[in-house]
Amino acid sequence: MALEFMTGATVFALINLTLVLLVGFFVHRLARKIHAYVNDETGDGKLKYGFELASLIVIFIIMIFFGSATQPKLSIDTPQNRDLIEYQNETEEIVIEPAPPRTETLKGFEPLKD
Repeated sequence: MALEFMTGATVFALINLTLVLLVGFFVHRLARKIHAYVNDETGDGKLKYGFELASLIVIFIIMIFFGSATQPKLSIDTPQNRDLIEYQNETEEIVIEPAPPRTETLKGFEPLKD
């Protein structure tokens, strides 16, 4: 069970790492194209950024849905204490007995109240 969980966690981490690297790659390409467009002295060039922008949008959508799909769906059911349930059903009054207060004297300290 633990090995399968760790394998699955590793696979999800590698997929997330791949998606982050793809985002970095497309942001770099887009920044390079914008830099080339701004520094173009002729002024007749067109900024073609459709592929990079579409790729970034698709990757962000995949990251959102992938993150929500990989949320842990684990529920821990604790076993019920049958003896306690039967005891509570049999007795109607509940008596709570607190522990007696502890008083200790510390050497070197005097009590504030006598």
